Amino acid sequence: MSLQTDSAFIAAINSSKELTKKIGSRIYSTFIAEPKQGQINRNIPYILVTFDGAVNTADYKDLDDHEGPEDTVTVTIELTAQTRQQLADIATLTRRVIRQYFNRHDDDPETPSDYSLQASAVSYDQDAPCYWQTLTYECITQANND
Repeated sequence: MSLQTDSAFIAAINSSKELTKKIGSRIYSTFIAEPKQGQINRNIPYILVTFDGAVNTADYKDLDDHEGPEDTVTVTIELTAQTRQQLADIATLTRRVIRQYFNRHDDDPETPSDYSLQASAVSYDQDAPCYWQTLTYECITQANND
């Protein structure tokens, strides 16, 4: 599951009708096309979910394999909104939706067994124009070394 951990976050976000309504169902994975030069991005707000890599630690003394059973995976969620208040609302709701979804699906092997969260500073892009922030999740997942 670890190399597809971002899909669990997308499923979590899509599980909330309230959140998908707030962002107009604009949930993207890995890539979002930028507007043509000279055009203003009118597709705001949106959420972009990216898989930012995984690390496997094989430091188990009784390990018969070269890889350990768990990976640490980084997933970043970029939140973009038209106003500072809209961004705060979307960020708060996104965080809550992910937490609740993972708590409800904690026995699902696709769900991280644990995670920590870090939120970036709020930024403003005058070219878009929009406010944005990233939520970075460091997740413990099963390595699926079969």
